[in-house]
Amino acid sequence: FAYKMPSLDVWIRAWADARYNDTQAYQNARYFCYNPINYQSEFVQFDPTKGKEDLKRRYDVIGDNAQMTKSICMIFIKYTGWVPKECDCTHGMANVTTNSKLSYDPSTHAHGVQHHGATFKTTPEQNQLILEKIRDVDTILYETVKEAFQEQVEELERERGIKLCDKFQD
Repeated sequence: FAYKMPSLDVWIRAWADARYNDTQAYQNARYFCYNPINYQSEFVQFDPTKGKEDLKRRYDVIGDNAQMTKSICMIFIKYTGWVPKECDCTHGMANVTTNSKLSYDPSTHAHGVQHHGATFKTTPEQNQLILEKIRDVDTILYETVKEAFQEQVEELERERGIKLCDKFQD
């Protein structure tokens, strides 16, 4: 169905126009692609009026993609009940590694799929449309998640008497 896709600019504008227009959203089904309007917020059923307390109540761990190491450690500690040495930086970060069993290695974990996100470029106009019309609630979700995650990290560190690593320890 790739032949049915318009240019990125046309596609983004079509979804920006569909933000408060059900008819346009219905017509966008012709692209045979997902609906990007607040995709993450829809998936987690985020309600900005309920904020971070609702997210913390519904999710044991709220990870922050920008802090992947800490997120992985939080999940591991929460569900196993113990702190791996790779995650414990209580006494400093002496031996940082990228070879931890907990870390992500794209050469072995990507199943042969080439990630192209780093080469994907948008124009300032596309960014404006994305943030203002297509991802407005997702933007609130992102800021809310960062706050909630920081609170969860501080709480876990206090409870366990540890300092989580920003990068895995050897």
